[in-house]
Amino acid sequence: MRKDNKTSENPNNVMVGEAARFLLLGGWLGLSLLLAACGELSFTSGPVQTIGRPVTAAPTAPANSNPAPTVPVSASPTSPVTMGSPTAPVSPAVSPGPQSDDGLKTSEDYYQAAYRLLAEGDFKTALACLDRAEQLGYPAGKVSLGQATVFTAIGRYDDAASLLDRLVKEEPSPETYNALGTLLREEQKYREALAAFDQSLKLDKTSATAAATYTKRAIIWQLLGQDDQALADLKQAIALQPDDYAAYFDAGM
Repeated sequence: MRKDNKTSENPNNVMVGEAARFLLLGGWLGLSLLLAACGELSFTSGPVQTIGRPVTAAPTAPANSNPAPTVPVSASPTSPVTMGSPTAPVSPAVSPGPQSDDGLKTSEDYYQAAYRLLAEGDFKTALACLDRAEQLGYPAGKVSLGQATVFTAIGRYDDAASLLDRLVKEEPSPETYNALGTLLREEQKYREALAAFDQSLKLDKTSATAAATYTKRAIIWQLLGQDDQALADLKQAIALQPDDYAAYFDAGM
């Protein structure tokens, strides 16, 4: 019997061959991955993306890389405009005030006109009249007192305090302390206002100024809840000025 030259495959040999092929394939894949990691091989089309190295995009131009030159906006050289500045010339803080054709000729005329204008609420012209009165020779202390009164009325408390502090030292008078008390009352410094009114009444307890001081002090007492003392001061004011109907009203008479 003739022997067949074809030998049967040994199972052990088959397993060895399969293992060798597996190792060979695994080694090839490992090498491929290693080369890809080093940037030598890419499985995709297009630019090679490397692993472990930063990928930077090509620089792009700014959105307005070459803008048209801008022309700075500025005002005309003859009329500069700045933030917050008026477009028209600023008028003087104090108006010229009434002229001589208004019947005001003497310093006393202007001084009395200032207080009349103050009562009417024309503060700007009142200050102008005081300035004019001083120019015509009216006593500087009384002019300063008038100015302090106007400043208190329009809320310029620092200016009023500066004038009154000087007057209290240089020319203390019932009127000065009365004005100081009014200023302190407006600043809600009630205890200090009481002290100023007390000082005014020490210097004068009988004049119209004293009547006004009693009335103003009564208001402070009322603000502090001292109704009995407020009523007592109002009665004093009425005794000095029987025609002071406001005092009657405040006293509930």
